[in-house]
Amino acid sequence: MIRRTDSRSSGRDNRRDNGYLRAAALAAAVFTAGMSLFFYALPAFAESRNFARAAAIQERSETAEDMVERLLSPSSVNILTQGMTQQDARIFEPVILSSYTSSYQAFPESAVNADAACAYLNNTIVGAYQSFSYNETLGERTTERGYVEAPSITSARMERTVGGGICQVSSVLYHAALSGGMQILERHAHTLQVGYAPDGFDASVVFGHWDFRFSNPYSCPVVILAGRDPASKQLRIFLVSARQDLTQGKSYVLRSEQKDKLVYHNFIDTWEDGRRTATRDLGYNYYQGSVASARENSTRSMTVRTPLYFDKLR
Repeated sequence: MIRRTDSRSSGRDNRRDNGYLRAAALAAAVFTAGMSLFFYALPAFAESRNFARAAAIQERSETAEDMVERLLSPSSVNILTQGMTQQDARIFEPVILSSYTSSYQAFPESAVNADAACAYLNNTIVGAYQSFSYNETLGERTTERGYVEAPSITSARMERTVGGGICQVSSVLYHAALSGGMQILERHAHTLQVGYAPDGFDASVVFGHWDFRFSNPYSCPVVILAGRDPASKQLRIFLVSARQDLTQGKSYVLRSEQKDKLVYHNFIDTWEDGRRTATRDLGYNYYQGSVASARENSTRSMTVRTPLYFDKLR
């Protein structure tokens, strides 16, 4: 027997099936578009949020002038305004010779030591033609003086020592001193590259052994200001004075040339009227590796070496 098919019923079934197929295709297209939008838009959204967050932090960050005004003590103002008339002293505004900013290290204990170093350093007066010593200003790094154990570079290794991390402050000060026209008397590089200063512009200190020293070549005192920006949490150091004409229109630009994988040759250029007028050779810096690699290799086995109070050792 031949079975006959109802054409009307078959047409309805086909239309229903086609409707299901179109609905499924539409749903798949919507899903695909949605997923594409998600994967492509999410990074852009995250980036925009990061940008907005950074912009908000920047907006809240202190200007250099505001931070100098906050850090400068009345006694420092009195020294800077010596010899001025009362009228000039009343309208006195400190002149920023130079400054440098650096992000704090990853270890919170290092930030504690850096904050302690800034407290000792802030409002230090370097008189006309006088010299400055980092070790003399900060004193011995002991727990009684507010320092704690933190990772530090010891013979090209990372170890925990009391005062570890204050070399970030000496390195930032080294950069500010060079940019401000100070004459460097003593400075030592680390054995490892550090992430908080350009290669060749770090300054290692060890109490009783290695110091960072410079002299003030100007005929008036210079005040060192050091502290942390409350919004960005960055370390900032300023050299300020009372005179606009100290640098006589000169600016000092630091320059580093990589000669080998771990060898850097450093210079400081003097610029006047838009042209380079002089170059001073700061010498070579030879490193044995980086802090990042040393930290990865030695963090798990860091030991406390007592009674060492070294910040950064050879």
